[in-house]
Amino acid sequence: DQNFIRYCSIKVICVMLLFCEISTLPLVFINHLDVLPQHYGLYIFPAFICYIFATIFASKYCQHNVNKAIKAGLMMIIASNAVLLLLINNLELEAGIIQLVKIFTYIGWGFIFGNATAEIVSSVPGKAGMASALMIGLEMLFSSIGIYILGLFFNGTIFPLCFFMIFWASISLYIAHRISKV
Repeated sequence: DQNFIRYCSIKVICVMLLFCEISTLPLVFINHLDVLPQHYGLYIFPAFICYIFATIFASKYCQHNVNKAIKAGLMMIIASNAVLLLLINNLELEAGIIQLVKIFTYIGWGFIFGNATAEIVSSVPGKAGMASALMIGLEMLFSSIGIYILGLFFNGTIFPLCFFMIFWASISLYIAHRISKV
């Protein structure tokens, strides 16, 4: 099913980006920005709270326009990482500023994950279990590959992560745009 393939592609890419983020940020924050390991969670916690509220908002208000919600989420991911790329050139970024901007990435994921998963499962009636299993398997596979690729470019800054996220979120946005045309 074309919708299954498209929404699954978007979800798999976005989960890969999440795993790339949660595997890279601790290295940047702790090893290069001198955040104490016991304080790292304090930087991440507000972003996940924003993710939860975005998920609740998206489930209540975006049910009738799932593709627009997914596109909005992808644009938030692209915009927040683009802002960080611009700030890297003009400021010495601290962990707090990075997370303040990154909150919009987490809000974007809140708009995407539930909506895309619902579309994936509903696109193959009677095979929801198989669709979920395939989706989760692909998420794990692509997350591993994404972390490996991102690791090749890791330089202690968030630059490679931001560039990687913009690149893959743009591809997902193109896929979402193609869904609108069908």
